Amino acid sequence: MAFIAGGVVLVGGVTLAAAALAGRSEGIDRYWTSAVVGADGSARVTEVIDYDFGLTADRHGIIRWVPGLDPNGAISVASPDAPDQAQITPRSEQRVDGSFVDGAEIKVGDADTTVSGRHRYELGYDLPDVRRGDTVDWEAVGTGWKVGIDEIEIHLVTPFEIDDPACVSGPVGSTSTCEVREVEPGHLVTTIDSLDAHEGVSIEGTQGASLGSAPAAPAPPTGPPPAEERTNPLGPAGAAAGAMALAAVPVTGIVRRAGRERVYTGGAADAAFGGPPLGGPDPWPSPAGGAPVPPPPPVPGGAVAAAAAPPLPPPPEPRSWADAPPPAGAIEERVSAVELEQMTTIEFAPPSGISPAHGGIVLRETVRPEHKVAWLIQAAIDGVIELDDSSGTTITSTDPTRSSPEQHAVFSLMFATSPSLELGSYDKHFASGWRVLDGTLADWKARSGLWDTRADGRRIGAIALGAIGALVGGIVALAGGALAGLDGPTAAWAVLAAAGGALAGAGLAAALGAHELRVRTAAGSALWLRIESFRRFLAESEAYHAEEAARRGVLREYTAWAVAVGEIGRWTRAVSAAAIAPEVAGVHYAYMAPLLLSTTTSAATAPSSSSSGGGFGGGFGGGSVGGGAGGGGGGSW
Repeated sequence: MAFIAGGVVLVGGVTLAAAALAGRSEGIDRYWTSAVVGADGSARVTEVIDYDFGLTADRHGIIRWVPGLDPNGAISVASPDAPDQAQITPRSEQRVDGSFVDGAEIKVGDADTTVSGRHRYELGYDLPDVRRGDTVDWEAVGTGWKVGIDEIEIHLVTPFEIDDPACVSGPVGSTSTCEVREVEPGHLVTTIDSLDAHEGVSIEGTQGASLGSAPAAPAPPTGPPPAEERTNPLGPAGAAAGAMALAAVPVTGIVRRAGRERVYTGGAADAAFGGPPLGGPDPWPSPAGGAPVPPPPPVPGGAVAAAAAPPLPPPPEPRSWADAPPPAGAIEERVSAVELEQMTTIEFAPPSGISPAHGGIVLRETVRPEHKVAWLIQAAIDGVIELDDSSGTTITSTDPTRSSPEQHAVFSLMFATSPSLELGSYDKHFASGWRVLDGTLADWKARSGLWDTRADGRRIGAIALGAIGALVGGIVALAGGALAGLDGPTAAWAVLAAAGGALAGAGLAAALGAHELRVRTAAGSALWLRIESFRRFLAESEAYHAEEAARRGVLREYTAWAVAVGEIGRWTRAVSAAAIAPEVAGVHYAYMAPLLLSTTTSAATAPSSSSSGGGFGGGFGGGSVGGGAGGGGGGSW
């Protein structure tokens, strides 16, 4: 639930940012310009720039740089809604061919006043050489603008007809054409929806027949820019976050219901003992030939599992628990994780038909380092290896003939060059055997028959589809927020953001809850109940429990189980507080087991290695962007 809540906050925050930034990013909302060409080829240029400073609060105005502009010429600057003080300075820029072009920079605004949002700036200046000979080439929008431009409207007015008019747009050197219309002889108009930063527009043509009188110059827009229609970013963000939270709740419930465990009916005892035999049910095993001794007092506050049938010899662990038939007439039912946990008791002995390493895997449903350490301790109990902590932590091969095929596969790699290994630093032979052990335990889990394989397939599908749904839903919510910010106040994009949020919530809940779909068989649930009940005993163990385990000769086995089920800390304290002679078999295992968790990790982990890793263009009238009169660009300051 914490991860889902975090996902709701993340998707809502991203959608909020997308809606806010998309609607308030810095750029030019509208660029209107006209050039009225005179008989000498120069032109009077008028520009009306609706500049949006976005959410920034540290801007003062705009900068406009025009190649070929005389800084001492007739330059006018005005703004109906922003400071319009102008500072004009000479400026020189290098073309792509290496040559330089002189011009002027117009800096508009007040250094003591900041602006944000949309403001209109009106500029007027004389630009020479728009016509050279019979060729007209005007860079109506220069490629030097550092921001994108929307709604471009361009007017070119001449005292003569223009033959073969052309419009090209794009970056420097582009020959991409755009539409140009002749509204009357000597008056060309071009409108373009948008330009990216560093893209411009060039209007070109050839001088035709002279007109008796030049067309009237178009009137520029006046007054402040149109009122802004902005989407409140809280709308799409709230829709996305709310839909995500609402969708996650039922999907979480569905996944949890689908992941209910299988148990044998009849109550807690039948669920734990009603399946295939798990070894002798004696709650406190006695050494061979020893006299029966009553178990130690129960842990305060705990209930001991009911006594079962007479003792049976512990059977060997089956290759697959699915091969062990259920009892005649056994009926299964489904229970939730909470209901299964309520069936646990406290048992003084682990199931004797399963090893500590495998028991830990049953409890945690995955292979962990502590399970491999428990396997190592069990190998020492079996007499295959010896564990020594008198000087460092050493593993020594003692009797390979007693090893099982699984133990042989691991130790043949570990002791490939030496019968002894010292842990604590990386050893490639130990690491090789440790990897094989990891795979061996994972293989046991897969073929144990303790989990429903069909349910495991559904779990993998839920993870994959849930992750995809969460990713796609997040992208859709982000897109809904961004489109809402760009398109103004409309419910359509909020609905899109909500749909994306719902998909993201459902996907995230399915992926995070997919572990619930890993369902145990009834035999697996029975084993889990026995192991969890023994874990609870270890979690509450006291010194007298350790003393009794030593007296019964099972101290080493209990230590291996304590490692496997994650209770080695408590068990070590119980052993330390107990009155157990140092020479008792396996007492030192309780002290070195916590150290084994760190030294085996160090011995199996290779040291990490570090690595290091090492304008302007075109020609006048050339039919491409750049090279004509005017252009330049600008930005904010």
